[in-house]
Amino acid sequence: MIISSGGAAGRLLLRCLLVTVLAAWALLVCGIVPANAAGPTWQMQPSGKNGPSTRPHHVYDLAPGAVVKDYVRIENLGDKSLTLRLYATDAFSTTSGQFALLPSAEKPTDVGTWVTMSADEVTVKPGKDVIVPFEVVVPDNASPGDHVGAVISSLVTEQTNSKGEKILVESRIGSRIYLRVKGDTTQQLQIDNLSVGWTGSFWRPWDGRVAVSYDVTNTGNIRVTSTPQIVVNGPIGLQLARSAGPALPELLPGSTIRVSSDAEGNDAIPGPELSPVFAAGFVRANLALRADTTIVASSSAGLVAIPWLLVIALAVVVAAVVVWWWRRRNQQDRIEALVAERVAAERAGENAAERAGENTGNDQVKKESVSGP
Repeated sequence: MIISSGGAAGRLLLRCLLVTVLAAWALLVCGIVPANAAGPTWQMQPSGKNGPSTRPHHVYDLAPGAVVKDYVRIENLGDKSLTLRLYATDAFSTTSGQFALLPSAEKPTDVGTWVTMSADEVTVKPGKDVIVPFEVVVPDNASPGDHVGAVISSLVTEQTNSKGEKILVESRIGSRIYLRVKGDTTQQLQIDNLSVGWTGSFWRPWDGRVAVSYDVTNTGNIRVTSTPQIVVNGPIGLQLARSAGPALPELLPGSTIRVSSDAEGNDAIPGPELSPVFAAGFVRANLALRADTTIVASSSAGLVAIPWLLVIALAVVVAAVVVWWWRRRNQQDRIEALVAERVAAERAGENAAERAGENTGNDQVKKESVSGP
């Protein structure tokens, strides 16, 4: 944080606010402080010893222990002289995939410490430019892979905010450094916190949407630009939806980005929302990240998406079948009971007739015996 001295009243009003203004935050070929920003303007770009070069960035492919001398050109576009602070720092990827540099108050630990500027400050007259040499010394024990940072020119000015308070504003412009140390390189990503969610209408279970969110960390040692591919499967591997791309922003080694279907208002990259997806019960999203044609990371996660309308319809059908079966079973039982009752009645009648016949025969025999010869 930048601290300004002054009287008691000034110390009460002067808040040490550090505002980093990066030309196109991603540090394009040559940065220019926006015209609507308070204070002078200037631009900065890679250069040769005798003038500007066509290089967009400072790109090196060096062995451990190597030393390289390079140049940066600074041009004053304003009508007043500028005195700029010069230094180098490290870069990283934000969770939303933007190229970013360490704050000026934070000391670099990587390529920013390998750069030595020929001067700590430089004064540039109005409408003029200067070429500033610097030297890059790769440590003997430097790890293989990409080391990314920038050469920075910085100007601190005192301004007044909307509340009438004085603040210190640091405007920074930089030229990127992409340095690859020779050796074994690994292109590898890691997926964490993968989550999937299904949303849809109760009345239209076949027209749902699957939202996917996840974190991606570059666990390798080189920059990686990957393209996500997502396949949503239902039971027995039935493919319900598929999505590929768009490509994710370039991810620097050690950095993590967040990809989310609900990225609005969050520090994340907008993620895919696949549709239509049928609520097939158990749904699984399979995610793969491809760099060129190589899968550099993969993961999967599942959820339960119940088609309640179909479940209710099926329950009604099952209930109807059960009621039909129960009523038919009861009707069959009643029919069988009636048949059994009729058979029993008929058998009872036959038995009564047989007994009546036997009784009549016995009476006849008795009569013949009484009226014998």
